[in-house]
Amino acid sequence: MAQRLTTREIEQFAEALLNARAGAASDAAVTDDILDALDRIGEGTFGRCELCREWLPRERLQARPWARYCATCDVRAAGAGSAAHGAH
Repeated sequence: MAQRLTTREIEQFAEALLNARAGAASDAAVTDDILDALDRIGEGTFGRCELCREWLPRERLQARPWARYCATCDVRAAGAGSAAHGAH
């Protein structure tokens, strides 16, 4: 089970997100995800899966600091999105 992030780690991820935002300026979807992650830092919910509420592994956040979901819930969310998209 992953553990809660320290204040210093959150600061480091915020810096990484700001740097990623500058590099992703031409990709609106990624930019939106990054801005959402920065909002989650401000709200105190950064680092938690938005579905199951478990702490995200540091490795996942290091690879994709704007991640919203743990790996398990990411698959569920992608499947739900595909099902909803297919219904239209």
